[in-house]
Amino acid sequence: MISSRITRCPKCQTSFKVTQAQLRAAGGSVRCGSCLEVFDAQSNMSADAAPERPLQIKPQVKPSEKQSSQPDKTAERNATRDSKPEASTTRAIESPSEEEPPFHSFLDTLDNEHVEVEEEPGRSSLKIAGWLTLILIFSITLAGQYAWFNRDQLSLDPRLRPAYTFSCQYLKCSLPALVNINAIKSLQLHIRSHPRQSEGLVVDSVIINEAKFPQPWPRLELTFSDINGQPVASRRFRPKEYLGGALAGSREIPSGQPIRLSMEIVDPGNGATNYQLRFLPVKQR
Repeated sequence: MISSRITRCPKCQTSFKVTQAQLRAAGGSVRCGSCLEVFDAQSNMSADAAPERPLQIKPQVKPSEKQSSQPDKTAERNATRDSKPEASTTRAIESPSEEEPPFHSFLDTLDNEHVEVEEEPGRSSLKIAGWLTLILIFSITLAGQYAWFNRDQLSLDPRLRPAYTFSCQYLKCSLPALVNINAIKSLQLHIRSHPRQSEGLVVDSVIINEAKFPQPWPRLELTFSDINGQPVASRRFRPKEYLGGALAGSREIPSGQPIRLSMEIVDPGNGATNYQLRFLPVKQR
């Protein structure tokens, strides 16, 4: 006959009968069948009362089994109600063939495992949409900063000029003038003697701006050369030096409109047989 002893639950004071073999198998820990309290049976032994309810021994679980250490509470309570007082003995527990690890190692195993949580499709779509919105805002901001800080160069492109002109109306910014010096042509060039100065000459010229936009008046460079093409004399004129009459003080040469100019110079001498008129851009301040 297997010897048994009586232990008492420290929480609900219910007495249980337990054998030494069962205690060794469970490492001394038992679970109360009434209140499910886990306690040390050795520290709560009692010899003066008969067991009131069957004792449930708390088995130790191996980490590899991944079983719950909490038995079904309803099944335990139903089994307790059906048992008779005189037959209230614990169920036989098979002793493990080898020493099992302590219970806390099972909890450590659960803590170290990685649990993959599958996100809901709707939440994932919202996250993707949020990232795409942030990327779009960042790209627009970056493009805007590049266009703003390089407006002096980019605004010279006729395709971008209307957009910059519209923006500067609200941003209170100024744009450099459009310049295409190669679009300014000389239609006529004639040099004659000055009517009042014997050593002076008068240069008559007709120029036109063939660009699709008005641009600043250019500087004029008149060069004289000999029969061998060697330069003899040269003179440059700023806009305020050759503009007169209704054009005096104007800032831009209009597009597609012939302009007649007249300038006075000193006669370079008989060696100057050839002459040429060139257009140079005015330096932007």
